[in-house]
Amino acid sequence: MMTSRTLTLKWFLFASATLLVALLDAFAFSRISVFGFSPFVFPIMAALAASFEGPLQGSVYAMILGALCDVTLTAPLPCVYTVSFTLCALAAAALSEGVLRPGLLCSAVVSALSLLITASLCALILFFRSGADPAALLGAALHEAAISLPLVFLVHPLFLSIHKKFVF
Repeated sequence: MMTSRTLTLKWFLFASATLLVALLDAFAFSRISVFGFSPFVFPIMAALAASFEGPLQGSVYAMILGALCDVTLTAPLPCVYTVSFTLCALAAAALSEGVLRPGLLCSAVVSALSLLITASLCALILFFRSGADPAALLGAALHEAAISLPLVFLVHPLFLSIHKKFVF
């Protein structure tokens, strides 16, 4: 059992790492455009935190990250990132605890799943709100996921190093 001081330090480090990646996203990743799509790193962070920290702590992290994204980013519907990231965190924690052993492969799988969950939820909302072509929306979701997935190689070592500091 961790003391409250240790728990606070761990989540302070996770918050600092999240801020670092968010700044990289704002000043570097968002400027990258491949076929008109930019990488989206936030679902990856939600999934990786949950795969390392478990369903309870990972879901709380994902809800907070989602709420911050809902406030700061453009979304098709209010609270879509809060709901989406929480679902991603629960799926990632279930996969990492029951199916895959935590590691780079697990991180890649849960990140791909979280990117697809987030993009699919946004596409579904856009389909019902505007009647956009479902094939085009699905294609856009797959493009964004494919462009974002390499960011796992940045986030995984960062979050793993924090996680390892607090595993006894």
